[in-house]
Amino acid sequence: MKCRWKNLNEGREKIANFLREYGDGLPEDAIEKATETKMVYNFATECDKHNEITALATYDDNDWYLCTVRYLATRPDQRRKGLGKKVINEVMRKAKKDGSCMVMAADITHDNIGSKKIFYKHGFKELNRFCWGKNDKPADILQLVRFPDKGNKCKHHKELD
Repeated sequence: MKCRWKNLNEGREKIANFLREYGDGLPEDAIEKATETKMVYNFATECDKHNEITALATYDDNDWYLCTVRYLATRPDQRRKGLGKKVINEVMRKAKKDGSCMVMAADITHDNIGSKKIFYKHGFKELNRFCWGKNDKPADILQLVRFPDKGNKCKHHKELD
């Protein structure tokens, strides 16, 4: 079920705590950036009956056309229940409404097959493999390019209409 927060600060705090626990060792500065006010609105979260986060993901508007899906995480006791799929579905819905997300990217640890399958089902394709640093597991870059809905004309962004 969708998470419900009393206010923005409660949501920020719960997201930050979840990322600290299940974010694969994310540095604190990345967690702080992810929970800035403008970023919190891009998160999709699923909660249990106690309103505790079970899964989350977000996207970051990187450029005038590029958005990156980030921080897909599911609590270990809740994995393989379709929660990752739910949050990615919601993130993709939000990103589609965002006129600047014409190219979607994601980087996923190369051996995280479960997460990759979710992205493949959304049409993402694997582009390349890279390493964040020495002795780190390699990650694969996945990409989805959104094409115009009909014909050969692109829709204008709202501010251009």
